[in-house]
Amino acid sequence: MSRSYRLRLYCIALLSVVSVSTCPAQQQQYGSIIGELHVSRGDFPQHRVLVQLQLHGATIDSTYADGQGRFGFYSLGGNSYRIVIDDEDFERVDQSAILDPSIMLTTMVQINLQPRSAPPKLNSSRKDVPGRNPYMVDLEEYTRRFPKKAIKEYKKGLEAEKKGDYKDATKAFQKTIQLAPNFYPAHNDLGSSYLTQGDLDGAQREFLQALRLDQNAQEAYFNLAYVYLLTRSYGQAETVAREGLRRDPNSAFGQFVLGASLHRVGKLAEAETTLNRALQLDPSMGKAYLELVNIYLVQQRTEQAINELRTFLKVLPRDSMALKVKEVLTRLEKAQQSATR
Repeated sequence: MSRSYRLRLYCIALLSVVSVSTCPAQQQQYGSIIGELHVSRGDFPQHRVLVQLQLHGATIDSTYADGQGRFGFYSLGGNSYRIVIDDEDFERVDQSAILDPSIMLTTMVQINLQPRSAPPKLNSSRKDVPGRNPYMVDLEEYTRRFPKKAIKEYKKGLEAEKKGDYKDATKAFQKTIQLAPNFYPAHNDLGSSYLTQGDLDGAQREFLQALRLDQNAQEAYFNLAYVYLLTRSYGQAETVAREGLRRDPNSAFGQFVLGASLHRVGKLAEAETTLNRALQLDPSMGKAYLELVNIYLVQQRTEQAINELRTFLKVLPRDSMALKVKEVLTRLEKAQQSATR
C-alpha cells in the first residue's frame, strides 16, 4: 500500500470521526450567536437597533447592535432560535439561527435591513412575515388554549434550557406534557434535552410526537433527521431532512443534515451541492466543511480538500477541531508535494 494511499485513508478515518459524532458530548456545551446588521439601501441608522432572541415565540434575551451593526448572544444551549427585529425604520426581521454546540460553538448570522417603503400596518398578520412558518403557534395563543400551569412549566423549562441546566429543563418539559399532552413545542424541546444528554431513543420518540401533533414543525424534522444521522439510519435521515427543507429551505442546519446523509448513502454529487448550500447560509458551520473534505478525498480531489481545510481554518481559527484540521492539512500538503516531485 502506497504512502499517499495510507494517508488518504487516515484522513478519511479521522474526518469521518470529526464530521458527525456517534453520540452527543457528555459534558454540557454552550455556544454563541454572533451577528451583523447591514442596510440594503441607505446609511446605517443613527439610533440603536434592538435585536431580540426568541425561542418558540417567546423573547428570551435582547441586545442593541453597536455602531457597526454587530451584536451577540452568549452562553446559549443548543436549539433553534429566531432573531427578531421590530424597528420603525425597517421591515420586520424574523430570521432563523440554529445553534448546535456539538457541531459549532458559534453561529454567525448576517441580516440585511430593508427600509420601510410605507408605514407598517397596525393589523398586519404575523403569518405574512417572510420566512415564518404560517402554521406555527406562538406562546400567547397557547396561553389561551392550554392550562396556565402547563405554560408556567414550559417557561420554566425554557429558562433552565437557557442556563444549560438540561436536567431541570427535562423535568419541566415532562411536567408540561403531563398537563398538556398536545403541546408540541414541549415535545420538541424535551427531545432536544434528551439529545443533549445522550438519550437518542427518548429524543427520537419526542421529535416523532411533535411531528404527529404538527406536521409543519420544521425544527422537529431537522432534529429527528439528526437523530437518524447519529444512529446511522441514513435513508430515514435523508427522507426526514427533505421534508423539513420543503417547509424551510433556508435552514443551514437542515441542509447540513441532508448533505451528510446523502454523503453516507453514496449520493456524492448531490451531497456536495447541498453542503455548499449549507455553507452559503451559514459560513461558520464547521462540520459542513469537513463533510466536503471527506467527499473530495473519496473522489481523490486532493486540491479541493486542501482548499476546504484552509477555508475552515480561516473562518474558524479557534474551533475545537482546528488542531486536528491543521494536522490533516499538513499531511495532505506534504503528500501533494511528494507526488509532484
